[in-house]
Amino acid sequence: MLDALGFDVDVCIDPEKALKRIKPNLYDIIITDLHMPQMSGIKFVREIRKKDENVKIILCSGNPGDVSPEELHTLGLDSIMQKPLEYGELAQKIKKAMSQ
Repeated sequence: MLDALGFDVDVCIDPEKALKRIKPNLYDIIITDLHMPQMSGIKFVREIRKKDENVKIILCSGNPGDVSPEELHTLGLDSIMQKPLEYGELAQKIKKAMSQ
């Protein structure tokens, strides 16, 4: 979906390896999952913020109610999406995040 939207995509399935790649201003947006085997999405987002305060982040979850509105705010998330992701909604969320 991201390729079709015209993005250069860097995929990493291991959050520890992904964190090693993140440097300030390298990525425009990061899309991650709330539930991952090696690390929670919440911890992952907190670690991302230590490396790049300005990168846009969209968190995906099968149950977005797992994250309170307060936690969403403190994490500095640009959006949360419920899985399964739909092309149009993903495009809209990215556009909104990038315009903020």
